[in-house]
Amino acid sequence: MKKHLVYVIAASSLLFSCGGPDRTAELKTVDSLNQVLNATDSIIASLDLDDVKKRGDEVANNRKYIQFNVNMLKDTLDFNTALMLTEYREAGKFFDKIKNEAQHVDRSVDSARVSLNNLKHDLENNSLAEGIDLNASLANERAQAAEMKAYAENLQVMVKAAVASHDTLAPKVNAYVKLMNEKLAAQKQK
Repeated sequence: MKKHLVYVIAASSLLFSCGGPDRTAELKTVDSLNQVLNATDSIIASLDLDDVKKRGDEVANNRKYIQFNVNMLKDTLDFNTALMLTEYREAGKFFDKIKNEAQHVDRSVDSARVSLNNLKHDLENNSLAEGIDLNASLANERAQAAEMKAYAENLQVMVKAAVASHDTLAPKVNAYVKLMNEKLAAQKQK
């Protein structure tokens, strides 16, 4: 009986010691990378993409309206007006780019999060596939998370610049549209 008890204790201690290597440090790294991804998500959410889209649509609509009515009036643009309208058009393109890039970063964050969660699962369950260099995987995930966060922060700066440009140009464009509408009204009365 004592012999069987010794075998049971020996077998159970052997099974518990075969749990795999301690991955606490790696799991902490994965958790910290998830925090970086959460911060990146917060930055993207702060961009107010609905406002970005609205401003981009406003620029596109105003551009089409102005172009159509300049042709209707058979009018020409002076250099300063042409320059202002070109800057306005570029601001609109910038809004479209920001919206598309923010969506791209958001999808990339989601994909990176899935990858990190899979890695965490494998670490917790000691089921990391053979041949995978854990340190290289963590370094790659760290680099990707940092790059996405930096890009999101850059988008934040781009949004501020585009909004400032739009806010400066929009009153001038609106004044030009008002003048154009007066010319159209005068032309119709002739």
